[in-house]
Amino acid sequence: MFFFDFSEAVATSVPTNGGCAKSDALTKLLFSHSPISNRLPAVNLLIFAHYGEAQSFLSSASKLWQKGSMSLFAIDEQNLLLICGEGIEKAIHATSYCLGQQEAKIKRIYNFGVCGCLEADSNYTIDTIYSISSVYAYSHLDDYSFRSFASQDSQSPHSCISTPVRILNENQRTKLNYAAALVDRELWGIAFSAKTFGLPYYAFKLISDFVKKDVNCFEIQNKALEYSQKLFQHWMDYKKQSLNEHSLDQQISSALEESGLHLTQSLKDKLYKEFKKLQILNEEPIDSWVAKFNSEIQNENLLPKQKAKFLLKRIEDTLNPHLRL
Repeated sequence: MFFFDFSEAVATSVPTNGGCAKSDALTKLLFSHSPISNRLPAVNLLIFAHYGEAQSFLSSASKLWQKGSMSLFAIDEQNLLLICGEGIEKAIHATSYCLGQQEAKIKRIYNFGVCGCLEADSNYTIDTIYSISSVYAYSHLDDYSFRSFASQDSQSPHSCISTPVRILNENQRTKLNYAAALVDRELWGIAFSAKTFGLPYYAFKLISDFVKKDVNCFEIQNKALEYSQKLFQHWMDYKKQSLNEHSLDQQISSALEESGLHLTQSLKDKLYKEFKKLQILNEEPIDSWVAKFNSEIQNENLLPKQKAKFLLKRIEDTLNPHLRL
């Protein structure tokens, strides 16, 4: 099946200590007990089971420390990368140890890796990356763990189940498929630690194979670099999308603050939601749209809260396909 150690294939290509001033500077900035570390901007923690899956992320990274099978790298000032090792227990141990370093202001966790698909006849495809909405655990292949953990991507229809051993037969596949479509070895442990420390997590899994008897593990292992490159590109695309969404949030917030409208939190949340829909339909800047609306109603004898409700109604009407015909 898909559970194998990528580390040997890339051991010589991973930076060991950075060998430069960048490594020393990042180490001091991220883990010193000085007042600087207390003002450190929050960072992301990217977690991989193996070096092979992470190698495309590590091209310019600096190793901060290594303890047994655990290794922590600084990719840049905003992102740390942890190699946790394979298996639920190693994932819990490594993630919790890293999060216990209080000086590192970790704000959210991202797990990247390969997984197997438990559904032989499904719409899932090999070499495709899926965002995970929730993770379950099957502790000894005869007992489910009834504690599951939801990721921050509540809209995703894809769930995963983590197991302590490799899945090698049809009976195991059938049992696990009752809980989830995808299977891995570490996500539940990572999610457990994230929950313990009160941090949100995201998970992106690339399907390496369908669970069956004739899977060639060596063939999958030889594709480690290809998988890593795909995961890295997914990360780049995800960051770009997140940046665009953050920019839109700022536009909406700024436009509403300058509008002079009286907004309850409930009304503000509704306007945020509708403005995002409006931006998809209409590329006109949000602040321009709000300014035009204020100009249209300036002669109306409306209280600030009434204006806000009227704005919401105007957006809903604009989005209504029947009224746009």
